[in-house]
Amino acid sequence: MTDEYKEVFELVQKTFYKEDGKMVSQRVNQNFLRNHNLIFLNDFFQDSLSLTETIFRIKNNLLERPKCPCCGKDVVFSKYKKCFNTYCSPKCKNSSPEMKIKNALGVSAALKKLYQEKGEEIKKKRAEKLFEHFGVKTSTPFGIQKIQEICKERVQEKYGVENIFNTQENRDKLKETFRKKSVKIQKEKGYDIEYLENGQILVKNGCEKCGDIIVDKSLFNNRTKENRKFHTILCPKCNPLKNNESSIERIIKDILIKNQIQFNQHERTSIKPLEIDFFNSRFNIGIECNGIFWHSIKYKSENAQQNKFSICSNKGIKLLQFWEDEIIYKAEIIEDIIKSKFNKLQRISAHKCFIDRIKKPESKRFLKKNSLCIEKSDIFVGLFYKNEIVQIIGLNRYKGKITINNCCSKLGIQIFGGLSKILEYIKSKFQPAQIEIFINNDFSDSNSFEKLGFKKKELLPYCFKIDVHDFHERCSDENGNILKCYTSGITRMVLDC
Repeated sequence: MTDEYKEVFELVQKTFYKEDGKMVSQRVNQNFLRNHNLIFLNDFFQDSLSLTETIFRIKNNLLERPKCPCCGKDVVFSKYKKCFNTYCSPKCKNSSPEMKIKNALGVSAALKKLYQEKGEEIKKKRAEKLFEHFGVKTSTPFGIQKIQEICKERVQEKYGVENIFNTQENRDKLKETFRKKSVKIQKEKGYDIEYLENGQILVKNGCEKCGDIIVDKSLFNNRTKENRKFHTILCPKCNPLKNNESSIERIIKDILIKNQIQFNQHERTSIKPLEIDFFNSRFNIGIECNGIFWHSIKYKSENAQQNKFSICSNKGIKLLQFWEDEIIYKAEIIEDIIKSKFNKLQRISAHKCFIDRIKKPESKRFLKKNSLCIEKSDIFVGLFYKNEIVQIIGLNRYKGKITINNCCSKLGIQIFGGLSKILEYIKSKFQPAQIEIFINNDFSDSNSFEKLGFKKKELLPYCFKIDVHDFHERCSDENGNILKCYTSGITRMVLDC
């Protein structure tokens, strides 16, 4: 175990586990990570499908996902049991020697075998007996009128009512049984609840800010559904019921307020009749929060986001479009992008920096921490300030042409003159005939490249399929296929050298 891994292990042990070794489920969420500067845990293991799995693997020193002992495939992490399953599927589990012995000796297997051998004979005998006693040809007694009357008489004698559930005592018992079962199920899901006399639910440590919270039963059930619990704020104070802003809009709103950026929310006058989620008239910047499900091709056309981007561009508005998974899992990077657009970052002159090639592993770590999207590159060139990387550009070289794939600065820093300096280095080092770059219109600006001599060639459509496991269930169509989302597109720009 390396010193770096040991440090993270001790941090996870102290933060997410009790003294008895049980995981504190209420802390395993994105809000807690953001509030405690632990967002880097999301990217600790590339193949982890959930935050709970990542924390479990760090705690148990599992650098690779466990394999199924039968077929060798990766096993699934159970978010309810808070551990990995032993087998990858019921098929493998039932084909294992231990389960074969257990099933062979089990009562259910014996009864199943008996029914397969003598099932028809048993049904036949039962039907003969019922016909002999009641004169009705059937193999089940519960549809016979006489038996129903006998049951009603006996219940009437014992409880004084025809239906046992008409008594208050039995209704209370049924309610108590249901509540005990519900408390147990919710505890497995990570919610420590208690039913109150007025029908409301007390959720212990249900909110990072408010601690214990009280919610209505219907609201609790609605906000803890499988397709919502990863990104919906449960607390009715922090997320009021009659609030027409989404949970991702609330995250962006908090970022704007934190950085003292003025805005109009749900602004409808700039690009009538369309709406901009957040708009700053001084900088002429709009911000859109795109929910993955409602902005997929199931509800939006392929050109919807691109058309909105074009309308805003024609009116001189720079539109930033962030997607739900980015807002939830990469809020720190999004905050940095927003701050850069409003000149809220530390500015460093490229003249104070030196330029050099960077190795792939180091470049990938930098991009993973500082970039919203990462494309494959063969060559990485970076700017260094006080022997620290502050800006990186990723390149591909093919037949005298250079393609720029990645371009990002360190979080909290804005380099002015950095692109110009790196371009001069590329020209002198590689002597390309042409340099091209693909600008992501969702959050990047082509103006800075136009000033450097790049010319716009074409606007290309771009779509993606959500690859975050937490969203798969609600972002699938009726056949289980993951839905596509179309962005505002990509602008291809070219510089002839």
